[in-house]
Amino acid sequence: MSSTIGQGDVLCRYYTPAPLALAAVRRLLADGFLEPGQSCVDPHAGGGAWVRAIQALAPDCPVVGCDIYPPPGSDWYAEDFLHSDRTADWLIGNPPFTGAERHIEKGLALSGIGLVFLLRLGFLSSRSRQAFWLANRPAAVYVLVERPSFTGQGSDSADYCIVVWRHDHRGPTRLEWLSWK
Repeated sequence: MSSTIGQGDVLCRYYTPAPLALAAVRRLLADGFLEPGQSCVDPHAGGGAWVRAIQALAPDCPVVGCDIYPPPGSDWYAEDFLHSDRTADWLIGNPPFTGAERHIEKGLALSGIGLVFLLRLGFLSSRSRQAFWLANRPAAVYVLVERPSFTGQGSDSADYCIVVWRHDHRGPTRLEWLSWK
C-alpha cells in the first residue's frame, strides 16, 4: 500500500515496494499466518503492491484494495479507512505514519483473524505506547534487513518492520528478520 499524507496542496504518497510486499506475503504463507481461502483487505492500497502480492502468491485468497485517494486507473474502493466498516479475515498493508496507532486499533476491530502492517521499527518503542503494546501483543515482528524506499528517491533514515497480530495469539511475540531484496 501506500501511506498518503497531504502537505498543503501537495500529496505525498509512500508506496510499499513490490519486492517487499512479495517477500512479506511469502513469509506470512510460510509461517502459517495467511492460509488459502482467507479474505484480505489492503485498507491503504495506493500503488497496489500488497494486493498484487496476495493475488500472485495466494490466488485462493480474495483480496480488495481501498484507499482514501485511489490512483487513476486503479479499481480500489475510494474510502477513508478510519471511517470504513469493511471487514476481512486479514487486513494487510502500510498505514500512514501519522496516526498509525489509530489505524492499528481500527484494523484490529475490523479483522476477523488478524492484522499485518508495515511500520517503522521505532513505533515499537516509546513509554506512551507501552500500554498499547501490552494490550495488543503481536504474534510476530519481522524486522526488515534492508531499508525500503517508498518514493523511489532512496531510503529514509528509519528502520522498518512487518508486525503481525492474530486475535487468537497468546504468549510471547516471535521476533524474526526479513531480507526482501
